[in-house]
Amino acid sequence: MRFKTSRDILESHLGGLIQLTKYVKLVCDDESEVEGYTKNASEQLFAFLYLENASQDKYGSILRS
Repeated sequence: MRFKTSRDILESHLGGLIQLTKYVKLVCDDESEVEGYTKNASEQLFAFLYLENASQDKYGSILRS
């Protein structure tokens, strides 16, 4: 629940999803899949940022492995 709230707040501050165009172009070959890859990449980045700012004693091993 906290992650979803934090993600929604970050999206509202940024005005939407983060456009990781270099990553999406590298991974995606088909133009019809660009939106899905953009959403997935943005969610992964939000999750990483959330875990990086969380307690490293509890969640640091997730980021290291």
